[in-house]
Parts: sequence; C-alpha cells; structure tokens
Amino acid sequence: MKDVTTPPNHSASPLDPFLARFLAQLREIETGYGPSAHGKGIAERLGVDPAFVEALTTSARRRRLIEAFYAPAHRNTLRWRVSARGEAFLTEHGYPSSTDHA
Repeated sequence: MKDVTTPPNHSASPLDPFLARFLAQLREIETGYGPSAHGKGIAERLGVDPAFVEALTTSARRRRLIEAFYAPAHRNTLRWRVSARGEAFLTEHGYPSSTDHA
C-alpha cells in the first residue's frame, strides 16, 4: 500500500514557501477552510492577492496537501483541512507538527 503521508520525492517548487505559509494559516482555522469565507483574510495575512490564494488552494488540492470534509454544524458545507501529507510537508518546511502546535 502506498504511503500517502509522505510527500513524493519531487523537485522543490517555487510555490513551496508560499504553500507552507498557506497551510500554516489553514491549520489555524478550527472549523475548516472555506475559500469564500477565509480566502480574503488569508490573502491579507500573507500579503498576497486573493487570486494567488486561489492558486495556492488549487496547488494544495492537486498535491493532496489538503483534504475536503463536511463541516459538522453544516452538513452541506464543504471545508478543507490540512491532510496528513500536508502535515508532513509543513514539518519538512520547518513548521512544528500540529500536535506540537496545539
């Protein structure tokens, strides 16, 4: 069985530092990341354009650094959280693990 928590060996992307900062911000949102609800605020905190946050979201989804889930209080609301692979990516980029973070 393939280990999905370990990021595949790949060349570093120019987006990696931005993705790490983006994922660290997502991890702070206890109810899960909603692009419409949180994208602008994350863009402001990162000092980037909201369209760039959309690009980071797409990249994180394609690389399986985030995973979708339905918000418990709103069963029809899809949210995103950092996946196990995303946690490994954050650790690889010098961020403390989510257990150290809490």
